[in-house]
Amino acid sequence: MKIAFVFPNSGSGLAFHPGIQILSAIAKQHGHETKLFHIHDKMIPWDNKRIVEKLVSYKPDMIAFTSTEFEFDKIKELAFAIQQEWNLVDAYLLLGGKAAISHKDDQLLELPFNAYSVREGEKSFPELLDDIKRTDIKGMWFAVDHVIIRNPLGEIVTDLDSIPFMDFDLFDTPKILDERGGWLSVQFTRGCPFACTYCYVTTDRKLQFEGEEGYGVKNYLRKYSVEYAMQFLEQLCEKYGNHIKFINMDDELPTMHKKWFIDFCNAYKIR
Repeated sequence: MKIAFVFPNSGSGLAFHPGIQILSAIAKQHGHETKLFHIHDKMIPWDNKRIVEKLVSYKPDMIAFTSTEFEFDKIKELAFAIQQEWNLVDAYLLLGGKAAISHKDDQLLELPFNAYSVREGEKSFPELLDDIKRTDIKGMWFAVDHVIIRNPLGEIVTDLDSIPFMDFDLFDTPKILDERGGWLSVQFTRGCPFACTYCYVTTDRKLQFEGEEGYGVKNYLRKYSVEYAMQFLEQLCEKYGNHIKFINMDDELPTMHKKWFIDFCNAYKIR
């Protein structure tokens, strides 16, 4: 299967997207082909006709969008353009990101998407790729016959080391690093022990992990092993070392795992 990832990154500096990079790595692990459509003035400018022409040329089986609420109106317009104006109706349209879970059923039914990835997708996404006709995949909602099928969350990945390394080859990594002054951001932990009312992380925890239908608070705080982190960084430095000047830990609070953080620092110094 050919999968086109659409990343709206306009209005800000060039960036990577860890979620897309993880899902692309998983898709490749399962034998699928992926390509990124990076919407940015320095990549693909936001022009629906031009974007759709590029998608038509690629001929994907699935177009996977990510979107926050800020970008959703433009992503919606692009999806409608794909579905209606340029006759890409055979492509399966998947929406992920914050925008996928913030609308009521009647609003979702007015949208052109076939499915919505409403939580972490490391388990649900490959299930969908294995059988795109399924509508019972946990962690996803589906628009079928004027009804939204809201499946429960299902399982979550607790062993982060089981996830393949993020796919930096999907992006134009050298160009992005150069534009960012050599800053490479990485993340080796998930979650935060605090509950600041102004922070989106607190909302995510309540939506995904708390309550009867949540993943469970005990599964919230997770981390990759130090060895996984070291091997990943070594791979990145081997591939893109000429473009990397700084490595930034983009975790919410890596020091919450005190022993892990000390071991990480010691290993980083040695390696």
